[in-house]
Amino acid sequence: MIAGIFAISAAASRARTRFAYKKAIEWSKNYKEFIKRAVFSLMAYLAVYDKKAFDKAFAKFLSAIKTAATDDRNFVKKAVNWALRQIGKRSIELNRESIETAKEIQKKSILRVLNG
Repeated sequence: MIAGIFAISAAASRARTRFAYKKAIEWSKNYKEFIKRAVFSLMAYLAVYDKKAFDKAFAKFLSAIKTAATDDRNFVKKAVNWALRQIGKRSIELNRESIETAKEIQKKSILRVLNG
């Protein structure tokens, strides 16, 4: 639990630096549950609070979201879902891209269930 609190607070402080976007992509490949949770929470945080960022920066997050969406760990799933929803709220274009990403995730999930 302490590691999770540390990871989330580290992600929040990282959001205030110019490296936040690069680190979010880099850290999204980490397997540790609370680091992964913190990364997608960071993406959601940036989508809500970084009003000056361009859509292009968030579009890069969508492939990481698509990859992590099949993670079965509850905390990761919740953070991935949160990031996808917040990115989709930023603009009409990101909304379209987020919906498309969600449809791809849905197809992937259905195939995963059918294939066992």
